[in-house]
Amino acid sequence: GGSRLRLQAGKVGGGGAMSPAGAAGGKSVAIGISASALRTWQLVSYCYVWHGVCFDLDSPNTPLGAIREKVSELGSHIPGNVFGSRSDSEPSTYCTPELLSRFPGGWPRTLDVGVYWFGKGDAMAKAVNGGKSEYYDPTRKTVIYFHGWTGSGDGWTRICKRVTGRCPAEVCRDEVHPLLMERWLDDGWNVGFFYWDQFADEDCTRDAEQKIWFDRDGDGFEWKSHDVGSGLTTIQVYKEKAKSLADLCADHLGQVMGSFSGSQVRFIGHSIGAQLAARCAGMLHMRGMRAAPQRLTLLEPYFSKHHLWIFRCKKLQTGHGMGDFTALATAQCVERLWQKYDVVTEIYKSSAMTEHKMLGLINKPLDAMSVLVNYKPNFCGSFVFGNFGAEMLNEIDIMHLSCRHMAVFPLYFLSYGQPAPPLEPKMVGGAKPGSALTNCTTPSASCNDGQIREWVQRQTAVEGRQRWVQVEGSYSLGTDDDTFSLRPGLDEEAKLDPGGAANLLVMRAAKSDTELYGETHKIAWWRNTHSLEYRAAAVGTLVAGLGFLAVAGLSSYRPAWRMGKNTIADEESESDGIEDSWPTREERSEEHMPPSRPLRSGRHC
Repeated sequence: GGSRLRLQAGKVGGGGAMSPAGAAGGKSVAIGISASALRTWQLVSYCYVWHGVCFDLDSPNTPLGAIREKVSELGSHIPGNVFGSRSDSEPSTYCTPELLSRFPGGWPRTLDVGVYWFGKGDAMAKAVNGGKSEYYDPTRKTVIYFHGWTGSGDGWTRICKRVTGRCPAEVCRDEVHPLLMERWLDDGWNVGFFYWDQFADEDCTRDAEQKIWFDRDGDGFEWKSHDVGSGLTTIQVYKEKAKSLADLCADHLGQVMGSFSGSQVRFIGHSIGAQLAARCAGMLHMRGMRAAPQRLTLLEPYFSKHHLWIFRCKKLQTGHGMGDFTALATAQCVERLWQKYDVVTEIYKSSAMTEHKMLGLINKPLDAMSVLVNYKPNFCGSFVFGNFGAEMLNEIDIMHLSCRHMAVFPLYFLSYGQPAPPLEPKMVGGAKPGSALTNCTTPSASCNDGQIREWVQRQTAVEGRQRWVQVEGSYSLGTDDDTFSLRPGLDEEAKLDPGGAANLLVMRAAKSDTELYGETHKIAWWRNTHSLEYRAAAVGTLVAGLGFLAVAGLSSYRPAWRMGKNTIADEESESDGIEDSWPTREERSEEHMPPSRPLRSGRHC
């Protein structure tokens, strides 16, 4: 009660070239909510920080249960919604002729789902086939980005908003939107964005999330349509043959990357788009497609359990939904990708959305089998008490939740082509050149797949306890001043394991991306139409089939002289005795019927 809560703006990093949204030149900004709302938030914050089990969304016998009826009142004091309200620097609409011309085909009035390839200067073109195009070369390494939920504010479709290769308005100021893909393009990457924004434009994240996995009612998938001329937004239904959006994704990528022959594929998914990236990757591997990735990057992977008012949902529901299905299914996908196809997974988190159960499910099984890095984007804004920072409050900061949740998107893409952030304290030597400990001290976009694999192997060896936490550089969007701490560190793990087996895993020379691509895309010869074994078997089958047809034709042919010779016998009997020795069709069917086998249970990934 005696402390004065202030909002301190973050410092601008990168030599002033990047200006995070919410920065205000170091001056304090008053928080525009009522005193009652502030008291409610402080109650929840302190309760969660100091007594993590003192409330539960599913239990009415808790402090949160007592204020549950006040949630809607609290939401009314906050403009828009905490998670998705537009920043002051964001325009009220993006529906300009210039923007609409970038997406031909009538979007957002008509459905536009699929990959767009990007070029220098944020140029783009829609992928139409698997051949070479202006911004796509099937011989080059390829990265595909999957965006997340688009229902924030009043929905992205209504204002013609789409994520592109520039820093988003939630994170960067309107006048300064750094290009994020330039270093990737300079290094010879194909950069593609898989757009599913009209499907993801739902009031409740849960409704968008379930489309990734199945058609819940079996009557198609709803999508938003917006007519710019009339300003009318309507809900349409997609009724084409697709069991889920993941099936739609796998079909589409199999088509537009059907001739891919590059050395590397990487999928990057943000928020609930991480689920789509993981499941689509699993389907592509099961189909033996060359477009299947060998590296999966999950940025702020979000899993909902409840419909909350911060997601435009009209009411708070704590007893309904799919429970933890999406979280467990995604973890199973990642586990299967690792165990069967050697696909490595890295996770980067930056907000309370993925770290606190008050906002979503914490997917511990997924964290335990992946490389896990925690960013602290305090440039979005931070809480201080007097002259002292409140680090714990920053970790559960919902006042800048939209910026913090989105910040990891530019942070990851901008880290490509930059040295991996150093560790504090510095790790001892002894590692070989090219190893994870030498060239990938903190996982980032610049690390190669072999180095990420070594860290994944160490994560398995330490039973999921490994993670990186940002120590310095949290007040700038640039990555050149970032440092991290590793938990458990090498020294700490050496004390627990005198043999040092876990640490040795990250000291070996890592395999190249080309070597790993060959390992992750081992296709059985009977599924690889280009293999010599497959072609030999196909020719053999064709010859055998022709031979069978020839024998069948000869056996059914009767010369005229023989038919004349058997005329009397045919009149006396309908059979010459040979046919009587054959089993009837029903007997043949029963005799040669293969034993029944139980159907295999369906897999999610």
